[in-house]
Amino acid sequence: MRHKRLHLALEAARRAHVPIHIVGSGPDRAALSEAYPEAEFLGRVRGEDLVRLYASARAVVVPSIEEFGIAAVEAQAARRPVIAAGADGALETVLNGQTGLLAIPGDVESFARAIEGIDALELDPSHACETPRAFR
Repeated sequence: MRHKRLHLALEAARRAHVPIHIVGSGPDRAALSEAYPEAEFLGRVRGEDLVRLYASARAVVVPSIEEFGIAAVEAQAARRPVIAAGADGALETVLNGQTGLLAIPGDVESFARAIEGIDALELDPSHACETPRAFR
């Protein structure tokens, strides 16, 4: 779906020279697959397969601007860092520099730099799973 802005993640991965796996399918899949033959399009996956994919990911890229954004939350629950558009729900769920990186929304270069730099940071996505002190 266009509102997911997958082209941003695909182009950023291309510029960063890293592999990328796309989960899900939609009306743009064929065009994106043709434009980005280096990407692996997995289609819809079962719940246990998604858990395995999250757990084995170097990072999860969320280029869309979502009111909440469950993918970022699920990735952090799997203790994987997130690279997300720094807007709306991601501002509430991704701790920039701690559990992931917030990129400039819509900016391919910002996403590419975040992908390139994610390993150099000592991120601890488990912070996203901790209960805030106020609720302990």
